[in-house]
Amino acid sequence: MRIEDLMTPEPVSVEPDNTIAETLLLMYRHDIRHLPVVEKGRLEGIVSDRDIKQTMGPPALTKGTLDAAEAELPVSKIMTRNPIAMHPGDSVKSAIEQMVENRISCLPVVDHERKLVGIVSEIDLLRYCLDLLDQQPAT
Repeated sequence: MRIEDLMTPEPVSVEPDNTIAETLLLMYRHDIRHLPVVEKGRLEGIVSDRDIKQTMGPPALTKGTLDAAEAELPVSKIMTRNPIAMHPGDSVKSAIEQMVENRISCLPVVDHERKLVGIVSEIDLLRYCLDLLDQQPAT
């Protein structure tokens, strides 16, 4: 199976100058933990709820209160630049290997010009594993 069969196409994303507050709001609204950071459609980075926790502290995420100065920082200040990415035709196995080897929980999916076309997360891969297990004969 290939990544394009599992990925979420056209994922929600932010631009480098979006604020941390705007990014956090998008994460809440869409119930997601990772946002690709794109500029002119090209992948520049990725930001996770963990990045925000490290910057803002856990209370910002649990109490919904943000320090005003930190909340207005551009997401480019906390994003992971040049993240590991996959191509749509890459195998699911190679995505799993990358995630395990690099201890990451999502992979942006890009074309050969590094234009963002999707994202695959650990949840997508767990659903795939469940489907495989459901296909096995009962023992």
